[in-house]
Amino acid sequence: MLVDGSVIGGLVEEISWEGKRVRQYRGGGRGLENVLSAQVLQALDFLPRATCLRPVLEQATGASAARDHVAAEAERLRLAFLPGQISLPGGVGVQPDALLVGPSTYVLIEAKGPGRSSFNPEQLSREYTAVLQEAQGRTPLLLLILGEEPPVKVKRRFGRYAVVDALEWELRQLPDGVVGGTARREQLIVGVPGVLAWTTWQQIADVVAGVLDAYTVDDQSAQAAIRRLAQGVIDAIRWHTTTGG
Repeated sequence: MLVDGSVIGGLVEEISWEGKRVRQYRGGGRGLENVLSAQVLQALDFLPRATCLRPVLEQATGASAARDHVAAEAERLRLAFLPGQISLPGGVGVQPDALLVGPSTYVLIEAKGPGRSSFNPEQLSREYTAVLQEAQGRTPLLLLILGEEPPVKVKRRFGRYAVVDALEWELRQLPDGVVGGTARREQLIVGVPGVLAWTTWQQIADVVAGVLDAYTVDDQSAQAAIRRLAQGVIDAIRWHTTTGG
């Protein structure tokens, strides 16, 4: 697994496996979650962490103690974009969209594209299991970046659900052998609200817009650089999430 892979390198690696589907990237890959994620996460990596990434984490929903812990380590987090597969017991694999790894925190990011978010069967439960496994004593956080606020859709299941309800339901459906027995299943379910959090692309844009309005430094060149990066985040989210030109 790539631990410190660059955002552009991770995106190019992903595109290299697309085969004939590479045509979908024509015109800039508008609406594709990997392209949107690359543009936004790279800028958040470069922007002042205390005024951008930290409030993005603080203004998310769910797992407040874990988010506060991660936010406190914002300056020391390492971003890995499309880092490769995490192997789970039983030969199951999870491919995070990104990781944020700090000295005592571990964040697995699942980013969805614009519009109403939909998850594959068992996707949430596998990602939850992966972040618990890989945290290795650090505070785990599973952060969803959604196209719209919940409820979300789980494929092959009727209706839409709050993200915590969707994950808890999945955990209840898994065989005892997968979760390690009834007692372990209940431990996993009880732990969900402390690990699972979500935000939306629009909420991220709103946080970054606040930087444009309020952030000032004495160095005018640095100020201009920050404004360009911040405006790039806002423009990218607007472009990917609207159908106009």
